[in-house]
Amino acid sequence: MQNKTPKNSQSPMPKTSKTFKIITGSALALTLVVAGGASVSAATETRTKPMDSLVTAIATRFNLNTADVQKVFEENRTTREQERLNAAVTAGTLTQAQANLIVAKRAELEASHEAKRATLSTLTISERKKVMEAERASLQTWMTANNIPKEFMMMGGGHGGRGGPRGEKMPTIK
Repeated sequence: MQNKTPKNSQSPMPKTSKTFKIITGSALALTLVVAGGASVSAATETRTKPMDSLVTAIATRFNLNTADVQKVFEENRTTREQERLNAAVTAGTLTQAQANLIVAKRAELEASHEAKRATLSTLTISERKKVMEAERASLQTWMTANNIPKEFMMMGGGHGGRGGPRGEKMPTIK
């Protein structure tokens, strides 16, 4: 007697579009870059947006317009940030007014950083550090005045750069 295995009742997966594959691949690549992004050196003289090289690589690999790929990355980041804020409002962690302030402040900071990018690249590392410290202090004052928890402005909360959160040392390998 022949042993028959039951056939799977599900139909084969439908073909996915090129765009879906690109977006899925981009999301996976973004996850990998974010996970490994802490190893990027902060001492470079000229700085670009964190995802520029990945955006360029994806555009080149799939023969796409770099601006279109950048737009997908920006839309994805904005959507994730908005979902996080909406969840915080729903959970009562933030008020809707605070969430609105955060969105406006992030847009303001982005515009400010874009405007200063060329100027900052001409400064020494020490001078840039002083500018960044002043901006961080100003943002901290704004957050305190508006009762905004620091995790909503990405100040700390595990984003401390190389070695993990600030103040933690890298484990020693024996």
